[in-house]
Amino acid sequence: MRKILLYGLVAERNFGAPSIMHGVQALAEHLGVSDRLVCYQKPRPSDTSLSDFPFPLLQVPYASTPRLLGAGLLYRLGIKPRDPKKRQLLEDIRQAEVIINLYGILFCDNLQGKYGHLLPVRVLSILRVFTLSLIGRLFGRPSVKSPASYGPMDKVNTRREARLSARWAFTQMFAREAESQRQLQAVTPKGFEAKVLPDLANYWDVQVDKTPGQEPLVGISVSHQIIRQWQSEEGYEDCIRRLIRHVRATTGARVVLIPNEFPQRSRGNDIDTAAQILQDDTRDYVSVAPVEQMSATQIKQLIKSCEVIIASRYHSCVAALSSGVPVMTLGWHYKYQELLAHYQQERWLLSHQGCTAQKLMDMFDAFWASREAERQTIQAQRALVRQRLEVGAADLFPGHGTGTGG
Repeated sequence: MRKILLYGLVAERNFGAPSIMHGVQALAEHLGVSDRLVCYQKPRPSDTSLSDFPFPLLQVPYASTPRLLGAGLLYRLGIKPRDPKKRQLLEDIRQAEVIINLYGILFCDNLQGKYGHLLPVRVLSILRVFTLSLIGRLFGRPSVKSPASYGPMDKVNTRREARLSARWAFTQMFAREAESQRQLQAVTPKGFEAKVLPDLANYWDVQVDKTPGQEPLVGISVSHQIIRQWQSEEGYEDCIRRLIRHVRATTGARVVLIPNEFPQRSRGNDIDTAAQILQDDTRDYVSVAPVEQMSATQIKQLIKSCEVIIASRYHSCVAALSSGVPVMTLGWHYKYQELLAHYQQERWLLSHQGCTAQKLMDMFDAFWASREAERQTIQAQRALVRQRLEVGAADLFPGHGTGTGG
């Protein structure tokens, strides 16, 4: 049986990655092809991740990109590696029904590294990030970029990276937003069409049993990424601290801080941000979710159990909205606005530009008072979002389904 080969994400230490992977699984199950999924990632999958997914989650058995690319070229010439794991990967690529890259945000000026302005660095990035798609193209396999956010692309080499990626790596690309589609279409080769499709994690749902009469829980999805983009005189952490006290004083709810991204080797992560926000005098009603010990399913169940979510992370917003939980968002990229628009929730978005604690508290008061009405709106729109994904899945999984993405 030919495989549907997934890659581009790491299933642990970032809630967004497994959220997308679970969305793919749910869509594939809807189409009856979930038994064909296989996912490769560079690090060895953790036991928690392995237990969280019903499809094979395998480690790429090559230590470097040049070795993997070289092995792909040799395999194309009929020269096979001795290692059975390496042969399995290359054979999965050669026979793949489709190869799908799952990474969530690309070609963005804001996320360039120190030397990202140099074209050779961008070319190396294409080779490193899209290796399996590039090898797949050697064998004539269809290669799809799943829905992602693109841009802003004001810098020349960001646009060049996008153009070369579309030419070399993919036969089809999807954008999560109309603005991302516009940015991508402006730089990709003539005749290359990028279709719009909501983030795949919107299709993932979990079951939660709420205890009647339980003290309300307000979840706050904290973010170290937004601190890097912050444009306000009041610091992000100070704004969230004041908001927490206000939430408790006005609603009596408990608060749980939910880190989303917590890489092992990084100067910043959401767990550190949560620790900076948590203060001694709030510990009796504020806790930090132990996300390092939780599966992605357990984190989403926690989000779904909250009365409302206040989010500074994209996939925490997706997790809440796709579960019918009202979300108040503090965002830094246009991807937040278009996500909220899918659920008719644009009014509950605050920008990182000029945000103050008072603005957050004023919006929260209106948000809390409207939460039941918004919950009904979200539930109605949720069905439409799922329908869009079901129609678009026919293009994501070529040869399956009947519709076409927009």
